[in-house]
Amino acid sequence: MLADAREDVRLKAVNLLKDAREKSSVNREVREFRPPVVNFNAQDYVDITDWASTSITPPSVLSDFFDEQIESAIQNLGFVYDLPEYPCHTQSAERTVQLVSKASSAVWGQERRDGFIRNTIASRKNMKRFKSKHDFAKALRVDKLP
Repeated sequence: MLADAREDVRLKAVNLLKDAREKSSVNREVREFRPPVVNFNAQDYVDITDWASTSITPPSVLSDFFDEQIESAIQNLGFVYDLPEYPCHTQSAERTVQLVSKASSAVWGQERRDGFIRNTIASRKNMKRFKSKHDFAKALRVDKLP
């Protein structure tokens, strides 16, 4: 919402962030995640979530910014592009995306795709695992002996 072209949406985002910061500084307990109720009749993405009834927390990517810096996003759209770059996926998530993409192009249908993915994961579990390249090379040399 901070990067929206509409100033009123950016203002709403800043107000939500400031409110979330105030609440999180008071409450230091471990939070239980509760998915928000989704308004499927919303005409705009801003209205998909009922912000008044949803418990929100400030995003950690904005933790290094002062309120004044975040307020500058109302007038300055470039603020969003000054955010630090963090990887959004782990290596295992990227591997999963690759596997699902491969399955989608190899087979047709949900059941076959699921079977393809499960079989691939099962065959990976049966493969030998090496702690280093040295161990792998040693195993290759042993396999070639007569």
